[in-house]
Parts: sequence; structure tokens; C-alpha cells
Amino acid sequence: NTTTNEIVQHIKNEISNKIKDVTYGNSENEKGNLSKDEIKIGMNVFVIPLSKEGNVLSIPNDSGEVEVQIGSLKTNISIDKLMKTKNKNISKSNKNISKNKNAIINKSKNISPEINVIGLNIEEANLIIDKYLDDASLAHLSSVRIVHGKGTGALRAGIHKYLKRQKHVKSFRLGAFGEGDAGVTIAELK
Repeated sequence: NTTTNEIVQHIKNEISNKIKDVTYGNSENEKGNLSKDEIKIGMNVFVIPLSKEGNVLSIPNDSGEVEVQIGSLKTNISIDKLMKTKNKNISKSNKNISKNKNAIINKSKNISPEINVIGLNIEEANLIIDKYLDDASLAHLSSVRIVHGKGTGALRAGIHKYLKRQKHVKSFRLGAFGEGDAGVTIAELK
């Protein structure tokens, strides 16, 4: 016999997985449509896990990964997580630049001082945190809260290792009593 707590936990896990599938493109039917031969430096691609367009910076390596730039974020990603887009490459016209400036101004007004990465693996969390730190820096936030949960501590350790290398981060610490304790990291930004 299963207890009510086990049933509730099972339902929570299923909901969390469904949210991740929708948010991060983990569903089985979302595979990229590019082959190694089709990848060209400078081509515009759609990055399925991040639901963003990016620009290819390298040819595929032996592992089938390419370096892709998405805004200010550069990341290596498997070509099976990329899709063709209608645009051949990213144009840099003045019209697009002014749109981007307005988008940055609007984004900086609406950014939250907290991000929640509970339930993600370290790699997914670090990708999301990287983009978030860029946005927080543009918004001139002095500090941010990264909610990672207590769990086994593996996600926290991975995030701390990542934060040590970040140019936007002056310092970071675990949350104090009332701030979320060991389930939250407070990062002071430069």
C-alpha cells in the first residue's frame, strides 16, 4: 500500500517533469533537424532546450557539438538540439540594434531579484543562471537570490563552482536564517 505522501510526491514529480518538458524542450518529439554537413559558421539556428535563436560559432566537434552564441551567452550544444530557422544569419542592421536596446531597457525593468532552479541538473541550471546574471547585470541589480533547494547538495555545489568563474559576481554566500538557509545562494554582483 502506498501512503498519501508517496502519492502526493509522485504527482509533484510528474508535474515537475511536465513543466520541464514544456519549458526546456525535453520532450521526445523535439529533436533537431540538422546534420553535421548542414552546419555552417554564422548560420542562425533555434536552440530547442532554451527556446531561443542563436548563431553558430564553430563547426561540429567529434562529439557532434557546436558552439552557439545566444545573445551574450556562448555555449556548446549537441546538433540534435538545434533546428533550422528561416533566417540564414543574424543581421546587424540599425533597426535591429535599436529594437535590441529597447528590449534590454524593458527587460531590465522587469527582472526579478530571484531565480528558481530547483529540479534542474547542474548544466541546465548553469545555462539559465548565466543568462539571468547577464540580465541582472544589465538591470544594475546589486544582489540576486538563486533558489536551488537543499537536496543532496550537488546542485548547490555545481552552482557555487560555476559562480566562482563568473565576471558579474563579486561574491556569494548561502542564505542566512530566514533567507532560505542552505537552499538559497545570495550572489553580490559587480
